[in-house]
Amino acid sequence: MANTVTQPAVGGIVVRASGPSPVRQAAAQLAPLAQVTGQDSTPYTSPWVQVPPGSFLDVRLCITNKVGNFVARVETCNQCNLVGGVNVNVDAPRVVGIFPQVAGPILPAAPNVQSLRGVPLADNYIRVVATPGQGAGQTCDWSVTGKAIAAAYAQTA
Repeated sequence: MANTVTQPAVGGIVVRASGPSPVRQAAAQLAPLAQVTGQDSTPYTSPWVQVPPGSFLDVRLCITNKVGNFVARVETCNQCNLVGGVNVNVDAPRVVGIFPQVAGPILPAAPNVQSLRGVPLADNYIRVVATPGQGAGQTCDWSVTGKAIAAAYAQTA
């Protein structure tokens, strides 16, 4: 089945400790921010989803099957209007990061995970733009997951 899209899921803000340090984070889970199974040579743009303004995007691209080329980036904008049940950006989107391109095929048994590279500070909305190669036999299964960190602070004694 080609181009099977999973709709974005953005959780509410949760405050939790991050690792062994006394730092706590207020973050919204992005699980997934975007996901397509069997993407062929058709480019894909996910819907705009709202995140806390000024969030730091701690997201990863996981490719579990790939033949051909694949490039993905995350964009942000300040304002969207709801048109026919879909968020449509008012201001021009800007790229906040790109996932490194991976050469060669990726087998389902050996997934490839890449962190977002760039300055991943979001405005009010974010989306993923995925551009596959145009060659014959192009296919890719991928997902972008992680969190939008709205605040981080140290615990007091």
